[in-house]
Amino acid sequence: MGIRQKYRNVRRFLEMDRRQSPERDLGMLKQGFFSKRRQFYPFDQYDKSLFLTDWEIEFGFPLINSPSSQEPLKNKVFFNLMLRQAGLDNYTPGLLGTIDNGRFCSFSSYRTPAELFDDNRSLFLKPISGAGGLGCCVIERHADIPKEGSYLIERQATAHDYARQIFPDSINTIRVFTIKDSAGKTQVVGAAHRFGGRSNSPIDNFSKGGISCGIDLDSGKLGRGVSNPGFYQTIFHDHHPVSNAMLTGVTIPYWESVKSLALKLADHFYSLNYAGWDIYVSPTGAMVIEGNAHIANPNLIQVHKPLLISEAFRERLHQWRVLSDSRIQQIERALSLEAK
Repeated sequence: MGIRQKYRNVRRFLEMDRRQSPERDLGMLKQGFFSKRRQFYPFDQYDKSLFLTDWEIEFGFPLINSPSSQEPLKNKVFFNLMLRQAGLDNYTPGLLGTIDNGRFCSFSSYRTPAELFDDNRSLFLKPISGAGGLGCCVIERHADIPKEGSYLIERQATAHDYARQIFPDSINTIRVFTIKDSAGKTQVVGAAHRFGGRSNSPIDNFSKGGISCGIDLDSGKLGRGVSNPGFYQTIFHDHHPVSNAMLTGVTIPYWESVKSLALKLADHFYSLNYAGWDIYVSPTGAMVIEGNAHIANPNLIQVHKPLLISEAFRERLHQWRVLSDSRIQQIERALSLEAK
């Protein structure tokens, strides 16, 4: 990296920190973390070097996947059509059509927007491109279809009873991280379960007030929930704060199917080296909402434990030049000390 580019990156990094944090923490910034991570990550439980830094995430992760490999996941219509072509659309809620500034384009048997409600009590709309749950909504009448903007229209997903009992107002997705190892084999390296945290909100995004629970990859059991209601603040939950339903220790139904679907998706979009898949559990099994291939928010995992504990993940990050030789040595020293 040239001096000018590094200077631009430093300025961008500091600006991102300024937008996220009311107070600057120079100690955290010098180590490559945003200021708010001091209270956000469990540094009291794990050596700090085992956590991916924000510098590594922001400037390294976007280079893992080529721009062309990311395109099918950026456009939600294209993503659904690719799954349909591959015979995987039975793992989706069901693409019905799009609405573009009031103009309806059908990808189903429905010919008009009004006909969509002949068989569906409610529909889920989300912007064709975008992230973070912005613009997503549930509608129950033809008159509620937006007249402006471009949206994908799909059937309203139905969550499994375990997720509805915890929080009934959102679909409660599981972010599953996959990588392709040096031999070309895909594997799951982390997962976190998100639950909505605000009544009557269809969004479970962590940054929008949702709750994140770590998941044991072998058993599918949830760890305690974490929410981030404000700067320099992290709150832990054994029970959901709205429903009071238990979080800690709950076992996700169809967990092996959840992991299997993530691997199946990663194999289908084979040019992706790394991805985060948003999967939910329906009454009959695992279903996919969308995929993320740019950064895919590793913070969902690291709020519970550091991602670099995974040997396979850190080795690949080293090969992809996200982690330097000195960083690998630093991580190995930390792991050897923890093992004693």
